[in-house]
Amino acid sequence: MQDANDGTPSASSCERWAVQYGVAHPVLADAAGETGPFVTEGYPTYPVLNRDMVIIDTDLYPFNQGTLGQYISDGM
Repeated sequence: MQDANDGTPSASSCERWAVQYGVAHPVLADAAGETGPFVTEGYPTYPVLNRDMVIIDTDLYPFNQGTLGQYISDGM
């Protein structure tokens, strides 16, 4: 999304985006613009990564707070 709207993402552009939208959790962006591993059907796409930066859910859309809470409870 960052790449589609503002060009190649940087740490500062991601931080500005997070502040603008009130996002308090970490935000990641791939400077190479590679979306293949996680954009499966289109936008919005909400991939879930574990602590080891492994994709554990390719698309949590529509957003499901219960499922996300369970991932957190499981230590993912």
